[in-house]
Amino acid sequence: MSHHLCSRRALPAFSLSLGLALLAAAPPTVEAAAGEQSVRATQHFDIPAGPLAQALNTLARQGGLTLSVDPAAVAGQRVAGMQGEFAVADALDQLLAGTGLHYRFAGPRTVIVEQTAAAPQGAVLSPLRVAAGAGRGDGAEGMHGVGLSRGDIERRNPASVKELFAAESSVAVSGGPSLSQKVFVNGIDENNLAVSIDGARQNNRVFHHAGTNIIDPALLKLARVDAGVAPADAGPGALGGAIVYETVDVDDLLAPGRSLGGFVTGGFASNGETWRTGAATYGRAGSFEALGYVQRAQGDDYKDGAGDTVPGTRTDLLSLLGKLAYEQDGHRVEFSAEQLRDHAKRPFRANIGA
Repeated sequence: MSHHLCSRRALPAFSLSLGLALLAAAPPTVEAAAGEQSVRATQHFDIPAGPLAQALNTLARQGGLTLSVDPAAVAGQRVAGMQGEFAVADALDQLLAGTGLHYRFAGPRTVIVEQTAAAPQGAVLSPLRVAAGAGRGDGAEGMHGVGLSRGDIERRNPASVKELFAAESSVAVSGGPSLSQKVFVNGIDENNLAVSIDGARQNNRVFHHAGTNIIDPALLKLARVDAGVAPADAGPGALGGAIVYETVDVDDLLAPGRSLGGFVTGGFASNGETWRTGAATYGRAGSFEALGYVQRAQGDDYKDGAGDTVPGTRTDLLSLLGKLAYEQDGHRVEFSAEQLRDHAKRPFRANIGA
């Protein structure tokens, strides 16, 4: 029985302590809710036009706020004033509009006004123009091709197509003498490629067991090889690739400010004792221009690596090129003719054993 009486006396003490704890925790919650409700509630504001600092003081007094602001941020700024029923937040938004300032609540009725951080400004770049061309005399390469400009050809100073492409891994030229030289692009014979000289499609089957296109590299200003499927301007029959040769024009040779020019070339190869001599003349008169070129090469049969003379490799070539052009108002008409004569004796199957 005594045990029962002790339990009944302990219960009110426990309830009383729990009630005091809840009561102690309740006032902050009630105070915060009351503060938030008073901020959201509309009230009357009557703020005259004038300096921003004075307007903020008036707003804080009429709205019952504790307001913190840097005097330097509001110095020299003026506002038009406001009058009417507003919530505190709406009144602050209207008063600070266009001032470069913003506010934040640090407590139920404590407001901090500060400068708005400037958004990072991006750098303004000058316009960037990118241009590219291929097959226009600049030696530009295609995506899977090889391009040799006039400067590249002059530096290599080739005597044959084999020497022209000697530094290109994707292009191989078989044979020794010019008549038997055939170009292979990634292993594909030029018979299966679209070959053109100055835009004129070449016949790739002149004679079996012989080269298909004999050309003097000294005449070239551009040599372009497109491996694989060639671009559309390569013409029909270019599914295996294309080889484009373009010969020199008057513009490529004529010195600036001159209307007439010419040159003479000469060379000697000790293997086969071959002499090469050439001459060209070119000029421009008004919208007309003309070019003429001739080269002569003569020599004996050359020797192979073992020192043995290779029959049928004697040099006796005559190369001719003539060009006429007329250009007016950005339009150009051009006529060109090229001929290469080989008077030396050749084997019937020139590429056999070459």
